[in-house]
Amino acid sequence: MSITKSLFIKKYTESIIRDEAAVFAGAGYSREAGFCDWKGLLRDIANDIELDIEKETDYISLAQYYENSNGYNTLCNTILDSFSRYKNNYTLAKAVEALPIKTYWTTNFDHFIEDTLRNDFKKLVDVKRTTKNLACNLRNRDVTVYKFHGDIDDLSSLIITKSDYESFERDHLQFINALNGDFINKTFVFIGYSFNDPDLFNVLRSIRLTFDKNKRTHYAIFKRPSISDFKNEKEFNYATVKHSLKITDLKRYGIESVEIDDYSEISSIFELIKKRYLLNNIYIAGSCRKLPDNWNQNQADAFLCRLGYELAKNSFKVCTGCIEGVGPQVENGVLNAVVENNLNLNNSLDIKRLPLINGNLNHMNNESKEVMRNDIYGKNGVTIFLFGNQYYDGVNLPSKGVMRDYERARAQDMYLIPVGSTGGASKEILFEIEKDIENFPYLKNHLDILKNCTEPEILVNTIFKILDFIKNC
Repeated sequence: MSITKSLFIKKYTESIIRDEAAVFAGAGYSREAGFCDWKGLLRDIANDIELDIEKETDYISLAQYYENSNGYNTLCNTILDSFSRYKNNYTLAKAVEALPIKTYWTTNFDHFIEDTLRNDFKKLVDVKRTTKNLACNLRNRDVTVYKFHGDIDDLSSLIITKSDYESFERDHLQFINALNGDFINKTFVFIGYSFNDPDLFNVLRSIRLTFDKNKRTHYAIFKRPSISDFKNEKEFNYATVKHSLKITDLKRYGIESVEIDDYSEISSIFELIKKRYLLNNIYIAGSCRKLPDNWNQNQADAFLCRLGYELAKNSFKVCTGCIEGVGPQVENGVLNAVVENNLNLNNSLDIKRLPLINGNLNHMNNESKEVMRNDIYGKNGVTIFLFGNQYYDGVNLPSKGVMRDYERARAQDMYLIPVGSTGGASKEILFEIEKDIENFPYLKNHLDILKNCTEPEILVNTIFKILDFIKNC
């Protein structure tokens, strides 16, 4: 029996937050971008030795038969001819690689994973193509990609035939040990992988025998058999039985299956994982050059410090621009929580201090401003709006900067929590949201407190009720 998508999303997100997540990508991971799966890769090879690829399931033996007749070099060059420049309309890789996952393993020969990580997400990628690469690590790397079956740039490294698999354990022991270590210490999700490689099962068997009931849980995403994929009902029923048996068997190795009806669902699943992951990261948008009449300084400081403290204590990461009247107080609360609860500072606080000169950013070009904005809105899932007032020509008005924060946060589909009782831009934002409250169900039952309350404890408790609703909805 498979697990639900919602449970997988919850559990895998927790692994990402703990920095323990990994991906194992099979041929299906890059198929959307135009790359062949094993069947497509070996179609011409099967024809050349007078076999029908539609009747074959043992692709390793098929590759071996071709090598026996034509030689290894001809086999590799025939496969090389099947690789082409990938398309740019891939959604799965973009959904997965947007997440802060630092470890990828793949049996694919192509460069799709490392290229998209570099080009689409500007990540520094350390690629391990052979056992010799394992001893040298790229400094300041963001991601490590392990090419378990070699790389198309080094034909001698490819694992294709029965002979290659038979000598794999002897020639690639360091790779096997590295994968063993990651299976023990990380939580994998298998994407686009068929589980037909004997070398992987040797690794899984070793872990099962060593750890037995204490083995780590991993996940694999499978498409359920669909009758439209088969010639007749008999073939469909056979595939359904085999699919069920496979899912049950994988449980022996600690691999839970997540079933989908269409491959497009995988991208949606990882978009939800990203959204859930970002819920732990909260951006504080606000400034306060002058307190509104319903607040005094001690009251405001107590509220802001308490909010920062409780967010950090409850494992949220707080991002702030350290703007006068709001940022320093929130940061103070976070730092107190870090010290008193022995928390990791880097996991609790992210300061995005704007490089103001004479109170403005006129010295920065638009590209520089955009880098900081993209970093803020790309790494946080919730924005809390507090106060938000500024002087313009000597007059205290709602902050234009905080209003722009609102527009960007809404455009990014972030969760928004404006504390309207603090006045300024926060009051205006809550007024705008109230007109469209059906799209903000998590705020619906708390409008009165958000609009009118100035009691620090009640406000902090209300913000946490909203956060709990968001996490559980």
